[in-house]
Amino acid sequence: AAEASSRDATVTVHTGTRVESLEPGNAIKARLSNGTVQEFDLVIQATGVRPNIGFLSQSAVKCLLGVLVDENLQTSVPGVFAAGDATTVPYKQIIISMGAGAIAALSAFDHLIRA
Repeated sequence: AAEASSRDATVTVHTGTRVESLEPGNAIKARLSNGTVQEFDLVIQATGVRPNIGFLSQSAVKCLLGVLVDENLQTSVPGVFAAGDATTVPYKQIIISMGAGAIAALSAFDHLIRA
């Protein structure tokens, strides 16, 4: 865990730990997967920062820190599309990823009807 403090606030970061449950109140009680229960004013949980693309290492799909895609979210393999956190597209908040999923689905449909 890493901690950073300012005059008015303390930020605590727990890595490799999940939030198992939350109890509302004046302070939020969070039960963590490491067995501890802590109180917070705000709880933010993130899944990770690196895409899980290792399964593509032996494929023809080109990857850097994510799957390389064009403006239609097509990969280096015609007819194969990727969206969201797996790609190199910036700003991967959930709403952006949802929109990217729609673009990839529509691009795949377009690819199939033109084939």
